[in-house]
Amino acid sequence: MPVEIGNEVMDRLRRQVSHWPNKIQATPLHRAIAEGKATREGYVELLEKMWAFQSGFERRVRGRREWEGFGFEFSEREKADRIERDLTYFVVPMAGKSDLDLPLDDATFGFVCGYLYVIESATMFGQNQFRILSRKLGIGSDTGGAFLNSYGDRAGLMWRNCQDFLERVGQSRSSAVADMISGATDAYQRLEACLKS
Repeated sequence: MPVEIGNEVMDRLRRQVSHWPNKIQATPLHRAIAEGKATREGYVELLEKMWAFQSGFERRVRGRREWEGFGFEFSEREKADRIERDLTYFVVPMAGKSDLDLPLDDATFGFVCGYLYVIESATMFGQNQFRILSRKLGIGSDTGGAFLNSYGDRAGLMWRNCQDFLERVGQSRSSAVADMISGATDAYQRLEACLKS
């Protein structure tokens, strides 16, 4: 259950990376969805790129002991398997696919949490894309839309819990917020490059 501890960390983090969400949404695959021009092929390409990013993140950080130390259920946030289900629905083979080489193996936990911020805030954006693509392409939670609808009706609660967690991490040590900002910036840069590739 979230604990009310203020939002100083989140406010600072949001301010420092506030221009990035619009840059991500301006990439061709996201723009096509927003403009009602999404195609099945474009959506599958988006899923493949998001799998590479998401899997690259999860594989490198799921074993960090800090998750448990802060009482955060990281396993509930994993989405690579959901993307794999979506790609299987669209009959896209996973064999031979490689995830992104992200600089997280020796990163501070604050840096890792900057990545988490990017991923979890994108999950909230994904809820809107799910509604658009449900109408345009007919996807559903079990029919190609498991990733975009990751949390379903729990999306708001999951985001609030994540913000509370990030707030606690940011207050845990003097360099944590700066590390989170660096991590989020790096994540946005790499995600943008991935989506444009």
